[in-house]
Amino acid sequence: MSEAALLPSASWIWFEHAYVDPVNRYGQFRREVTLDARTDALPTSAPAWVSADQAYQLFVNGRYVCRGPARGYHARWPVDEVDLAPFLRPGVNIISAVVHAPGVSTFQYISALSAGWLFAAQIGGQRVVTDASWRCRPDPSRVRHTPKLTKQMGFQEQVDLRQDDRAWLTAASDSLDATWATPGFVAPYGSAPWHDTEPRGVPMLTRNEMPYANAVGAAHWACFPKPASSGPARPTAEHFDALRQAGWSPSPDARVEAERLRFAVPAVEAGQARAITLDLGRASVGELLLEVQGAVGGETLDVLFAEACEGSGRPVLAEPARSDPVDIATRLTLAPDSCVHRAFQVVGHRCATLVVLGPAPALELAVGHRETRYPLAVEGSFDTDHAGLMSIYRASIHTQRNCMLDAYVDTPWREQAQWWGDARVQAWNTFYLADDARLLQRGLRQIGDDAQALPNGLTYGHAPTIAHTCVLPDFTCVWMLTVWDHYFQTGSTAMLEELGSRIDRALGYFEHYGVASGELVPADPRYWLFLDWTEGLPRTGRPALLNLLLLEALQRLGELIDASDYRGPLERARTLADVLKKTIDTQLWDARRQRYRDGIDESGRPFETCSLHAQVQAVRCGLRPDWHTIVARDVVTPFLQGKSDESAEPTPYWLTYVYEAARRLGVGREVLPHLAKHWAPMAESGGTWERFDPPGTGETSGSHAWSAHPIHHLPRLLAGVVNTAPGWSRIHFEPVLDWPRTNRAEAAVPTPHGPIRARWNRGANDDPIKVALDLPAGITAQVVLPGCDPATLKGSNQWTWNVPASAVDEPAKP
Repeated sequence: MSEAALLPSASWIWFEHAYVDPVNRYGQFRREVTLDARTDALPTSAPAWVSADQAYQLFVNGRYVCRGPARGYHARWPVDEVDLAPFLRPGVNIISAVVHAPGVSTFQYISALSAGWLFAAQIGGQRVVTDASWRCRPDPSRVRHTPKLTKQMGFQEQVDLRQDDRAWLTAASDSLDATWATPGFVAPYGSAPWHDTEPRGVPMLTRNEMPYANAVGAAHWACFPKPASSGPARPTAEHFDALRQAGWSPSPDARVEAERLRFAVPAVEAGQARAITLDLGRASVGELLLEVQGAVGGETLDVLFAEACEGSGRPVLAEPARSDPVDIATRLTLAPDSCVHRAFQVVGHRCATLVVLGPAPALELAVGHRETRYPLAVEGSFDTDHAGLMSIYRASIHTQRNCMLDAYVDTPWREQAQWWGDARVQAWNTFYLADDARLLQRGLRQIGDDAQALPNGLTYGHAPTIAHTCVLPDFTCVWMLTVWDHYFQTGSTAMLEELGSRIDRALGYFEHYGVASGELVPADPRYWLFLDWTEGLPRTGRPALLNLLLLEALQRLGELIDASDYRGPLERARTLADVLKKTIDTQLWDARRQRYRDGIDESGRPFETCSLHAQVQAVRCGLRPDWHTIVARDVVTPFLQGKSDESAEPTPYWLTYVYEAARRLGVGREVLPHLAKHWAPMAESGGTWERFDPPGTGETSGSHAWSAHPIHHLPRLLAGVVNTAPGWSRIHFEPVLDWPRTNRAEAAVPTPHGPIRARWNRGANDDPIKVALDLPAGITAQVVLPGCDPATLKGSNQWTWNVPASAVDEPAKP
């Protein structure tokens, strides 16, 4: 049976009226389904359509099935499709769920002050839908009034495990106590605010369980007095000074067994505390899995999550006095003898510090982690003999995958927000790992959704979101550019045809400032002009970089329109591009310095600065092709060699554009030592960072995928595989063979036609260089190799020629 046939017969239900203060409420829901073993064979398929406002964990017969739904908008709320057949058994089957209603908006969710659970399934011959027959209750173990994890995310979990032993997941109905009742709220499918539903559109997240790798340090101290406050407990703040001042020692012995790290915590006297820091071995994102034995009942166990810890085991935590505190922590009250906690909230971290407050007897703990991220089927690969580059490549992939949830997110650590400037880089990374455009496609729709559109046409910098200070005109340009990126990867113009009217409204914002009549777009004081984290870029007046981003968006839209069946007002993009190009050349070109100035200040005078950012973006727009040799020689190469005095130093985010420009300009060889040097500290930590500051120093994140772009730069540079036509119908093949620190490279690059395979190897001394390129049907390569005439080729190709060893020691010439 299809979703369309079954789901409308389900109702939205909640344990009380859904509009009675839904802030940070957890509900438990269950329904029994009997499969008669004498007459019913177990179904081979049991499709279920599941959703909740805002999130659920689904169980069948006590076994974890999945979590969801994906982020979205209430007018078309996302619904997940799952198969329950693997979890069913003869006789009574118990379908159960934990559902969380945050009741407040975050950087991933816009609250409608609503709460609900929606379920419909075809199980054998039975239809099972949410209705008044379900049993439910508020989760008795949950503390409601807790701190937010961060200003961008939801609430901490604080759980009294004495109040819920999780037996309800498998208990017979006649054993349930009086707290279980029928729903207090039953609303027909299509009721406000859930006017309709839509398929999830991306795969369900992974659910593989893994242990923490080891325990890395322990501390013991006298408890500091808790702050005199009537507000919610803040474990991070309560322990911060103690963790910093305590002496740390080696941790107790720990062993990995049955996907858990198991260890003992010695008894803790009253007025004392013990802390043990666990390390996953690498950053990850998911749910805490915890089992405790030996408690008397009533003991407090706090779990503080961090991106890094010192060698002693001391976690690197943010200062609790920050104006935007980071309180990524969980507080548990233990039940007698044996208790289990399965976290609900998804947390990105590497280290977890467990703090036991006395009095407490000796405890036995088993701790694990359910990794919860996008199930990317990685088909692409890269390999070289340069150990440093390989460490960087692996760290980049790991970070990229941690930042792929139900959307591309900036970091799993403190935001989990779908920032669209980040998402563009992440999509480029993805396409060198897998031919999978689903996160990009779904994000394009969400950023441009009418449910969250400014009246003047601008998009939010990330969406769905409550962050009204995060409207970035430059990210609206990036959003238009990613419509092109989707076309360039897939060869399909469908997104332009779907989003054309929304793009038209976005263009209207920029046209308002007179682009068509030869004016530059100004910085709008109502919004945040991001451009890059770096200082030194003008963000007042009429900034060059903003206008150059707009120009590239207009140019790409014009090309996309030409390739599509679209006919409509967007066709003016070509004319606007021509006018804006002329305006930029007329108003910003400095003939004496052979540079583009950084814009026009508020008094109408050109800025004196000519940033690297502006020159690189001018190259991306194809301005003054005859000038590109000068840019390569006098701007890009000196910067990459550390010989420039650039005042606006690009951050890891914007360096992806610098690196790509260097490749286009013929100085891609210079990228390799720059990348190797600046990414080496990140690789040592196992992930890529938001900035060049290590995690825990300020606001920087240690798992941030906008700096994971070595994933696509290394195969493009060393293996030489670059897409040059929509749908990968044509590529440019020009590997960097003359960097003396590498003797071989190979890559497999996934495409809609199948994988491209490229490899080269240079033996010792003056041994021949061997190069091979295997192209699947449907792809043509423009091949540029030293000593060979450029050629257009298909299929499998090999080259062998002698190059003196001294030739690879010469610097690249632009």
